[in-house]
Amino acid sequence: MSSLYSTIIALPASATILIVIHTNDGYWVGADGARSEGYLGSATVCKIHNTRLGVLLKAGNSQGTHFDAVPYSTDKEVEDLIDESASAAEFKKKLLSQNKRDVDVEIAFLQDSPFINPADLENVHFDRPLRDSDIPALSRTEILIERTGSGWSGEVLLVQPQSDVIQDSPVKYRYWSHVWLPWAPIYDPEITFSLQRGGHLTFPPSVLIFAHPVSYLRQDSWVKKHPQKALQEIFKIAHDEDPIRIGPPYAIMHLIGGNGRQQKIRWAQKGACESWNTGIESQSWLEMDRDGDS
Repeated sequence: MSSLYSTIIALPASATILIVIHTNDGYWVGADGARSEGYLGSATVCKIHNTRLGVLLKAGNSQGTHFDAVPYSTDKEVEDLIDESASAAEFKKKLLSQNKRDVDVEIAFLQDSPFINPADLENVHFDRPLRDSDIPALSRTEILIERTGSGWSGEVLLVQPQSDVIQDSPVKYRYWSHVWLPWAPIYDPEITFSLQRGGHLTFPPSVLIFAHPVSYLRQDSWVKKHPQKALQEIFKIAHDEDPIRIGPPYAIMHLIGGNGRQQKIRWAQKGACESWNTGIESQSWLEMDRDGDS
């Protein structure tokens, strides 16, 4: 049975779920369609995109916040980076840098202080650590699965806000954006996690769950024979845990392996939408969260 989330990356569960299942004939991928933050709880967000660079799965909030409190679409930001990148390698480099900047900006924005500059965030000392809820809310997670000569190859990018003790007496903290997974192979055995909410999560080795990991106890041999059913069962488990922020419509895509023309993409179950989501609210949800915490 399988893989156990261990102690390399500790994160609270996020209100988005991305699932990747590796079978003998390629990959099966799935994502929920619920908006993860803001008042539009019933709205849907595209989280699987078939792009010219490969299949992109995107977790995290669909709405970001600039330092001047102006909201923007994080989907549109990623779509623009794809359009302006000549290659997957260029896109991945740009997105890693962009995610780090965006997380730094939002960490600084939440502090609500005119004396904090996002570019100088790591040099500021704070009296308390980041709130646990800020970690999934500000995190960025993307999975890119590219065509290769022999089939498909997937990598994952995970950038999260981090707070570390920088001084013991009195205790002071520094905040920063940490790149936990800098486009690491998605089936790298060193990618392990622990959840701050506690408990052990197990699931078969052919299954990877990002953003909102849940326990899944099926045998690996069964999963490889029934990948679509496995995805649907995992969605139900996550929805039962967080029925408001994780939910249908669910998107399921089959990336069929093989060489050259044998590589195909098939939608097994359509999701929220077929295009990028560019809709944003008039007020940043982070600004509302900051005001409510003051």
